[in-house]
Amino acid sequence: MAERAVGHRATTSAALSPIALWSFLAVLAALLFAWRVGMQWPAPLPGGIGLDRVILVYSTLPRGAVAVLAGAVLGLSGLLLQHVLRNPLAEPSTLGISAGAQLAMTIASLYA
Repeated sequence: MAERAVGHRATTSAALSPIALWSFLAVLAALLFAWRVGMQWPAPLPGGIGLDRVILVYSTLPRGAVAVLAGAVLGLSGLLLQHVLRNPLAEPSTLGISAGAQLAMTIASLYA
């Protein structure tokens, strides 16, 4: 029984290091992006700010944020799928989930 507890503890600490690494990289990327942009958020229709800044703030940044969040959610769903099925090789494409999702999006696009 003691062996199982030691093995569990090692697995837990090994599982925390990738999470800490990805969290650190995400925060670092966000800080570098914020430093690179280096601007103040403009008013809804600013008079003194150029069109390129308005497009950046109201079009490019929200799309980038949604893309990052969608990628994180898709990664989390894959992790949950592997955990629930107890199969480290399980992914949406091997289980047919991707094909069903594409079919649903195609049908939704036809009705939209």
